[in-house]
Amino acid sequence: MVMLVVISIGSIACCEAAVPEEEEKAEVRTEEPPGAHALIRGYRFRSVADVNGDGQQDTLTERFLDPATGLEADKFQEDVPYDSLCARIWRMGPRSLIRCSDSSVHDLRIRDGDSFGLAYLQNEGDLNGDGRDELGWVGDWVDYSNVNTYHISSWNDRQWVELASFGMWEWQLPDIPGAQRDYALIGQTGRTVSDGALSSLANVRLVWPHDHRSINAIGMTEEADLDTLIIPMGPLDR
Repeated sequence: MVMLVVISIGSIACCEAAVPEEEEKAEVRTEEPPGAHALIRGYRFRSVADVNGDGQQDTLTERFLDPATGLEADKFQEDVPYDSLCARIWRMGPRSLIRCSDSSVHDLRIRDGDSFGLAYLQNEGDLNGDGRDELGWVGDWVDYSNVNTYHISSWNDRQWVELASFGMWEWQLPDIPGAQRDYALIGQTGRTVSDGALSSLANVRLVWPHDHRSINAIGMTEEADLDTLIIPMGPLDR
């Protein structure tokens, strides 16, 4: 039996979802040569959290960088098949990371080379009672799978540490504004990219506290069904 539970984030006061960049629009590059497919900047996640426990709210922003220039890169092209979207990313080898407004907090590296950046980012609140908010995130990988991993990361004053992770289905997450996934019975078959205005991202709740040593999560079991799992959290002193 497949069970999908989506819990409104509004009912959990301690947690805060990713904050969309209001009034930002998907940037379509018009300087492409005649007949070329326009490049689209794509969505950038942003969340507010106290990740270092100093009582101040930090802003965490997704960065998607071209390693050749170190500058923000375009994630997509308009009106091209999914194979072409993937091939462009493989050629570019972009650098995907999360940057904190507090420069004492290091970048949280997502992946280099084969991703469209983030598929989701959320402030999970202080899950382990150490005074710091944890981040939940999912990478947007360049592949044809609809299976992914939800990561729980925490800053320990020296580095980012993964406290927990669990398998999940990508269709448990809302689509990234302007880049809707296309699914078949098994796997992902493509992506529909648009150049419209970026809309607000829906809130989901796949993680919530169980105690200071574990979390409850809606994820996949070994039988590939959805279930409520109790997942232990690792230590921060790594």
